[in-house]
Formats: sequence, C-alpha cells, structure tokens
Amino acid sequence: MPDQPVATSWMMPPGGLPPTAGRPFYWGGHTDPLFRIHLVNILLAILTLGIYRFWGVARVRRYVWSHSAFLGDRLEYTGTGGELLRGFLIVLAIIVPLVMAGMGLDLLGLTDNWALAGVTAVKVSVFLYLLATGRHAARRYFASRSVWRGLRFVVTGSPWRCGAVQLGWWAATLATL
Repeated sequence: MPDQPVATSWMMPPGGLPPTAGRPFYWGGHTDPLFRIHLVNILLAILTLGIYRFWGVARVRRYVWSHSAFLGDRLEYTGTGGELLRGFLIVLAIIVPLVMAGMGLDLLGLTDNWALAGVTAVKVSVFLYLLATGRHAARRYFASRSVWRGLRFVVTGSPWRCGAVQLGWWAATLATL
C-alpha cells in the first residue's frame, strides 16, 4: 500500500485535479449564458430607453464574478443597478452645470489669445480633475461591492485628494514634457 492518502470521490471532481489547480485565478464561466445575458440587457435597455443599462451592468458583473475563483474560492458581486443609477445621477448633477458654465464662457467671445488660452486651461484642468476623482470613486465602489471568502475589498483615500494629486502629476508631466 502506498504511504500517501487516497483521495475519495467527495474530495475531488471525477476528472481528477480541480480546475483551479496550479492557477491562482480561474474563470469557469461559459460565453453562451453571458451572451444571452448581454442580448437580454440590450433588449431591455432599448425598451426602457437606456434606464435598464445599470441593472444590466450589475447582472453581467454578478455572472462574471460568480464564475471567477481566486485561490479556489468564488468571488461575489453585491452591487445593484439602483446604486449605479444613483451614482450616474450624481455625476450628471455635477457635469451638466459645469458644461453649461463652459458654454457660457465660450459665449463671452474672448478675442485675446491669452484669455482664451487661460479659459481653455481652466476647463481642461477641471475636466482632468473630475476624471481622476470619478475613476477613484468608481474603483472604490467596485471594490467595496466585491466579496471573496466573506471579505470585502477596500480602496481607501479621498477621491478629491486623488484628483488633486493626479492633476499635479499631469501638470508636472506637461511642464517637463
């Protein structure tokens, strides 16, 4: 008799080693159900004039995460379409007034090249700051809704500070070419 323990049927799948053996990250889903989810999401987004899109994104994320495994344990996505819709509405409430203000500055009809360059620099700076802030907030949301072994992922730090730091990096990069 060999000295090694024999694996019983309840310990291993019929094919031998589990599919994650030797791979820390594994996706075991199939593209057919994912494609069906995608088609249903497109149909419902068209019927609801785009409102269902947020619930469709959450549904796709749940499918992909539930078929992904890290170190043998499945991931879980706990976000909802309602949360994504609220986040979109908040971004809309910030962006629309800023776009209107930018259009108002354009209507001033600045003819001086330096004034025009200054207004353009401010508009680009605000855009880049908000872009970096939004990306950090999105990563923080996505991480906080991802669960592995009962633990939630965390992205710390203020999105506003992240935006300021990244704006400084972009300014330094531009200054040093």
